[in-house]
Amino acid sequence: MHCCNVKHLQAVKRVLRYIKGTLSFEMMFIIVDSMKLLGYADSDWAGSIDDMKSTSGYLFTLGSAIFCWSSKKQNVVAQLTAKAEYVAVASAVNQAIWLKKIMTNLNIYQREATEIKCDNQSAVAIAKNPVFYGRIKHFKIKFHFVREMEQVQEMKLIHCNSKDQLDDILTMPFSVSGFVHLRVKMGVCSMQDKDDSNNAARKCVDAPQVPFVADAKAVPALETPQVSVFADTRLLLSWRLLLFRHLLILSCSCVEGSSTCADGKVMMEYIGATGVPVKLEAVPVEEGIVFHFILSFAIDADPSGNTQNGKFSPYWADTLTPECVAAMKKSHPNVKALTSLSGWSLGDKVLRWYTPDDTQQWISNAFSSLSSMAQQYHLDGIDIDYENFPRHNSSFAYCIGELITLLKNQSVISVATIAPYHKTIAPYIELFENYGDVIDFVNYQFYTDKVRKPKSYVEAFKIRAGQFDKEKLLPSYEVNGRGIQGDAFFDALSLLEENGFGVNGVMIFSADASSSNDYYYERKSQDFLLNSTVSV
Repeated sequence: MHCCNVKHLQAVKRVLRYIKGTLSFEMMFIIVDSMKLLGYADSDWAGSIDDMKSTSGYLFTLGSAIFCWSSKKQNVVAQLTAKAEYVAVASAVNQAIWLKKIMTNLNIYQREATEIKCDNQSAVAIAKNPVFYGRIKHFKIKFHFVREMEQVQEMKLIHCNSKDQLDDILTMPFSVSGFVHLRVKMGVCSMQDKDDSNNAARKCVDAPQVPFVADAKAVPALETPQVSVFADTRLLLSWRLLLFRHLLILSCSCVEGSSTCADGKVMMEYIGATGVPVKLEAVPVEEGIVFHFILSFAIDADPSGNTQNGKFSPYWADTLTPECVAAMKKSHPNVKALTSLSGWSLGDKVLRWYTPDDTQQWISNAFSSLSSMAQQYHLDGIDIDYENFPRHNSSFAYCIGELITLLKNQSVISVATIAPYHKTIAPYIELFENYGDVIDFVNYQFYTDKVRKPKSYVEAFKIRAGQFDKEKLLPSYEVNGRGIQGDAFFDALSLLEENGFGVNGVMIFSADASSSNDYYYERKSQDFLLNSTVSV
């Protein structure tokens, strides 16, 4: 402000008058049926008269008022309006990815692509069309990750009418009527009666007491007052405080209704592997347990057993439909659904891990196929159950570790487990050592160790606890199968606790076999976990 003049003073006065006229304004967050992240992205074009750079803006809602926004001058000079809009969209996509990670930490999961609305048809077309035209060859490569997010269905760019583009309020001045229209749609409201403690309703007002211009460039047009949202610094601070309070309330309510129990007791139940027409609703589920149904199996092969380079398909029982999974999760909020990758065989064909010719292509194919499967079957995670390996294996840990990391980073899954047994220890230890931070549980197949007595079971558990994290290692049982059988398994669980191991979960294989004994082991395992006094 080395050469300020009367026009600048007039602009400052208008800002102060606007603040005074909107002291009662707040953001109003209301209860919504579902919280869906929705974004708006926009820009002006060459709005800065000093360097001809454009201004990017974005804002996000969760079904109610906006809670996140930005308005910032772009770092590049846009030669086309489409480029200015495309740069704004790129900034919005970056922010959306970060917001989805925060939502996941708050137990708010959104599987469908995040919609971002843009009122420039050219920018939308550029994002959806992989062809590079001559007019966009000057776009920096870094902006084209928007296309990648569109292709993997992480984001969905949607064209909207300019009159419905809320983000315009962050990038350009408006007439009073236009400004008020967008402000109301953003959720900015005024408390009409502060003294009435019983009146908790906020009513949106039609206009501030004294409208004025915040942008000095618009000051000369005094006969047509305009308003900018940037004027009210106090209002912005109020929005920030309300945002944190809103998210805190949301996180508390989500945790209360989520499938994550306070004491962390979990059940892992493989289901659908043998072709028996088992049903999810037949399996008893206790409220105090986080119950993981593991649909078995998703296989990287066609029906003849020929590998498909990472393109997984479901091969579990026909009774385990997407509708059944959705109904089970609706009736039991503590239920999660996973799918187990590979297994032992597909019909008579023994399945083996193979080294892909192109590991990146395998990871990309696996991510795409499993993302589609997760959306279709309402899956929360994956289990890794490759049980046969070539003599010289160098790709398993990298491919699977990167796949899990990508699925979690993109909020496709929230749970990842591995299922080694005594002949596959080496590749799974390599996987766990390099990617243990994204692996939640180890469903080690203790029944393959051929231990039949409680003391022997505890010794086997000690060995595997030394190879994997003991807090993530779950004791396991095979119904009518190998290893320890009957109530001796529960004696082993008690002995584990006596030896200082916290039994916070149990893995059972499988519900297919348990249907013949009225799910005795599922009932008793959950009863043991709920009554256990030892926890990690």
